[in-house]
Amino acid sequence: MFEGIALALLLCAPTASLDAHRAELDDLAGRIQQLKLRQLHGDNVRRELERLLVRAQELAGAIEAELDRGGALPIALPPSPDELRERADAARDEADRLAAAIHALEIRITTASNELRMAQFGAAISTPRDAERHLRLRALAEQRQLLSRRLAAALSEAARLEREAKIIEGER
Repeated sequence: MFEGIALALLLCAPTASLDAHRAELDDLAGRIQQLKLRQLHGDNVRRELERLLVRAQELAGAIEAELDRGGALPIALPPSPDELRERADAARDEADRLAAAIHALEIRITTASNELRMAQFGAAISTPRDAERHLRLRALAEQRQLLSRRLAAALSEAARLEREAKIIEGER
């Protein structure tokens, strides 16, 4: 949403200082895209990405302030079908990542469940460690449930964005 508004502001603002902001924002967008494509999740990459996003917001605020001084703000353009499809792809990528995390978690749940069964099979009475194993198994199951909800939300978002793209394409 922020990108669409910033783009609309930039397209409607031909002054020299706005041109400078536009150039810097274009540069930031390219650098942000490169960081996202690398799909690295280290602290340095995350900090750099956050820094670039903060700067992009500052530029959008400066553009908005200049437009406020110069007159009324233009009406924001709706996102293009291509932009909506890119967002849908990003949502599907997130869904894929969540599905992989769920799969890894299910392996951990199976392992924990087997450990609990083996411990109970070997002992005639319950031990304090069994309680710890039950708690660990319950925590893993809750985590899987949370990830499953997030997966469903990501897939729903991707489908919604695809529908919106088709509707906008049909209007043109």
